[in-house]
Amino acid sequence: MPTRIPWFLVSLIIFSSSAVAVQRNVSPAITHQARGSVILVLSGRVLMEDGQPMMEMVQVDLVCNGRIRQVTPTAPDGTFIFEMGSPRSDDWLDPSVGGSSDGSFASKVNVSDGGVTALDQVPSIGRGRVSFSGCEVRLSPEAGFVSNIIPLTTRSASDNPDIGVIVVRRLSKTRVTTVSLSVLSAPKDARKAFEKATAELAQEDPNTKTIRQELEKAIKEYPEFSAAWDLLGRVQMSEGNSEEARKSFLRAVEEEPKFMRPYLGLGQMAVQAGAWDEAAEWSSKVLELDAGYPLALYWNGLANYYLSRFDQGEKSLSSLYQLGHVKEYPFGLLPLGVIHANQGKIEAAAKEIELYLESMPSEQVPDAQRVELENQLALWESQGLTSPSQESGPGSEMP
Repeated sequence: MPTRIPWFLVSLIIFSSSAVAVQRNVSPAITHQARGSVILVLSGRVLMEDGQPMMEMVQVDLVCNGRIRQVTPTAPDGTFIFEMGSPRSDDWLDPSVGGSSDGSFASKVNVSDGGVTALDQVPSIGRGRVSFSGCEVRLSPEAGFVSNIIPLTTRSASDNPDIGVIVVRRLSKTRVTTVSLSVLSAPKDARKAFEKATAELAQEDPNTKTIRQELEKAIKEYPEFSAAWDLLGRVQMSEGNSEEARKSFLRAVEEEPKFMRPYLGLGQMAVQAGAWDEAAEWSSKVLELDAGYPLALYWNGLANYYLSRFDQGEKSLSSLYQLGHVKEYPFGLLPLGVIHANQGKIEAAAKEIELYLESMPSEQVPDAQRVELENQLALWESQGLTSPSQESGPGSEMP
């Protein structure tokens, strides 16, 4: 069995450049929506097992066939709302969702391409009804927490928008928190300003100037307020002020090293910029706190792949898929397959490439790439390097 595959060596450069484009394409844009344009609403609540809302705003994802279509934050009482209808504009960047992977801070997030709403991504079946087959609503990945998933079916604008409750359970013995302890320790005036900022973020058309002013008040009153620094970083990031956003995230990390959100903000900035050294660094920081955090494993795998640190890239991506996250992060199957092919692990590489082709949305796999991958799979089979008719799918066990 050969130890290196020339086709893959040639394709590394092509793959690396196209992968950055795909990563940017799936990064969500938090958007404002004009009043009166909504044609379908989904709502619910996120509550802890004891019936109380979580102490800090969290994200809820609308996922269809493994792709995040919208993201929305919870209000202080745990409620969330997805509103779908006309095309949106005024994009903001969300620093926590990546392949899908998680810190949103506005009431509507459109993860689709510009001018396309989440509702455009699911088929209408006539008479104002929409099929949500293959769609579900879930809590965005939160280290130290697990929750149920709400599956969706056919709905119409006249239906009761309430889809139920996402019940969250805290895992024991976690070393990391996505809920900043600074919220609990902040003085009254600082916490009041922070709560005003988060309340404004939950509005239909949030005012970033008001949000920034309230967060600055909170920080002035309580400079150690890591949650306020983190949220300020996201606002600055949304305004295109990456340098100030970086400073705010770093200050949040300095004040509370086990608070995960600012690490995710720094990681998302690095991934979107293609700064793979930094992406590897910040994703590694997250993994030091939670070795199984899916988004960090995904970023770490991609970053190390692009940095030619193939052993570490293989370790992170293999761990991601062994934990069952093929549907959420199908794109990483291709670099994992490339790594295994160049290691001479052809059976594993073939399975990963087949799974990649099955799991990725068809419109995100260029026709030329699909043909080339299928030809490579056929060549391996003709050379007797793989078994004929390998069976795989999103639920398949990874090697």
